[in-house]
Amino acid sequence: MRRLRLRIDRTTAFIAVGAIVLGIVYMGIATWVEAQFADTVPSTSSLSTSSVGLKVWHDYLDRLGMGPRLLTQFDSLPASSTIIFAGSFENPPTEQDAARVEKWVRGGGRAVLVGLDDAGLSGPFDPPGGNVAAAETSTVSPCFPGAYAHDVSSIAAGSGRFDLGQGAWVSLYQDADGSSVISRTYGRGSIVWLADVTPVSNNGIGLRDGARLAVQLANAAGYAIYFDEYHHGLTNTVTAWQLLGSGGRAALVLLVAAVLVLVLARGRRLGPPIPVSEIPAARGGACIAQLAELFRTAGARPESLARIEEGLVHSLVRRYGDRASGLAHQPVAARAIEEASALRARGAMTKDEFVAAARHLRAARKEVEGTDG
Repeated sequence: MRRLRLRIDRTTAFIAVGAIVLGIVYMGIATWVEAQFADTVPSTSSLSTSSVGLKVWHDYLDRLGMGPRLLTQFDSLPASSTIIFAGSFENPPTEQDAARVEKWVRGGGRAVLVGLDDAGLSGPFDPPGGNVAAAETSTVSPCFPGAYAHDVSSIAAGSGRFDLGQGAWVSLYQDADGSSVISRTYGRGSIVWLADVTPVSNNGIGLRDGARLAVQLANAAGYAIYFDEYHHGLTNTVTAWQLLGSGGRAALVLLVAAVLVLVLARGRRLGPPIPVSEIPAARGGACIAQLAELFRTAGARPESLARIEEGLVHSLVRRYGDRASGLAHQPVAARAIEEASALRARGAMTKDEFVAAARHLRAARKEVEGTDG
């Protein structure tokens, strides 16, 4: 079984480390930006992490698979949906907005109002006559256990209460101080009104049965869920990049960096190409033989032997890359070159010594080149 060897060169390692550092820096910046955004976003927005914000409610519904969305325009309201209006608003509703909500509810929409300050949205629906205050630590119980208040026995309702008189509103949760949650039907739609944001806020949703109440307020069979962010200042001018959030943006940047690292690692090395070293063309055997014969005729045996030795060295370089590697792989060639070098260093040599050394060099070259000629 072949062992897989993972080789990472210096360039790839540098790119990988750079991508990791870039990701860490970006996540730090994104966290800081998110913290700055949390300080400026309206307090009762579904994006707010403040104590009275609704981010936990939004995220809780999302984790339950209900897919809450953000309403960032008010030109047309989505049919067959629940829209949660939580005041106070940065962009107060106009009379046209209130009329649009009234028409939408009459046609079958479901509105959830959170907070006593609804900025006029409840005007068309005959709002209750007065508001009263209760102790912050008060708890309220459902008026109809087992019906609307399934699995909800009590909630930490905060201080807001409605003082219901004669009218179409029905109390769903109340105590001795007044009603905490009321509702009514309107045309083919309905309105649910929570007097205080405390039970569904980031700090209050985990108290008593606040989480169950939050789900029941938002959930209705067949209805999509929207949080009104248009009146908190989040309009359609906000880009998809901003809506990704810091976590989504960080994940996208890391994904792009990872793809870039992969492309660079699998592609060619960076920088200009390394020039190919020029290796002189080896002389053919006939040329070497003719030169050797000329040297022998002239009596230049050391020079002739040097030319033959040079041919062997060129063969070693072509096959193994350099002379040292070639000599390490071919001990026969090393011995032949050592013998020839010793004769040339001595200066004078007999004909027999020259012929023997030349034959050893030629035999070694044939072995290096893998030829029999």
